[in-house]
Amino acid sequence: MSHYPVIVCTDNPADIEAKLAPFDENVEVCQDCQEGEDCKQDPECGNPQAKWDWWVVGGRWGGYFPHKPRQEPHVIMPEKQWSSPDLKAGYCDGGPKFALDLDRMRQEEMDEARERYAEWTKLTAGTPDALPWSTFAENISEGNGYTIQQARKEYAAQPRIKALEASDRFRYMMDDPVPLFQVPEALYVERGRAQAVPGWGVLTLDGRWMEQGSMGWWGMNDATEGSKIGYWEAANAYIESLPDETFLICVDCHI
Repeated sequence: MSHYPVIVCTDNPADIEAKLAPFDENVEVCQDCQEGEDCKQDPECGNPQAKWDWWVVGGRWGGYFPHKPRQEPHVIMPEKQWSSPDLKAGYCDGGPKFALDLDRMRQEEMDEARERYAEWTKLTAGTPDALPWSTFAENISEGNGYTIQQARKEYAAQPRIKALEASDRFRYMMDDPVPLFQVPEALYVERGRAQAVPGWGVLTLDGRWMEQGSMGWWGMNDATEGSKIGYWEAANAYIESLPDETFLICVDCHI
């Protein structure tokens, strides 16, 4: 099970269900199955475009967008749900682009990125550069006898990784912090700005699904550094090109 935020672009927020429908995992599209015959698809029948099995506006990303002053009548205000974060005044689940403060959103992410980078710098001061997890994972093989247990042990034994254990932020981080933080601060902050608005995916006005990579269970995905950067560039350019009246709505997708 995974949750991820998708920005749905629409001229009419009432159409959001119809826009998401083509990507429903629960839809059977195999003609053989529909006609009661043996399924000829391999490996299994299902929607080849599937991206979600249920979704909700906001959800874990309730209050995703900051809105401009006095724009409450135009935006979709977040509703408290069991999965919602702490909802703050001045934030919404979406609205017409003219009502959303995307510049503020990017600036806030840049400020948070600088804070995270400062903590990384403090914790890792005096330690040598660490090798990323991928370096160890690439060598795991039954043929050479190098096990995943050995890889984990050697990765964790690096002085820089051991230093990060002092921080809950880094200890429980799902992604490998080495390729994320072991870059110049300016680059790390710029990447924060780039990913502030478009979330994991964008559903365009004409029904195209743009994303960093294919999302699987438990947050596992096939996104690469290159696919993320390409997505951020394309998604931000697309959002900037939209008319100010276009609605941007954050949807919590589950797969």
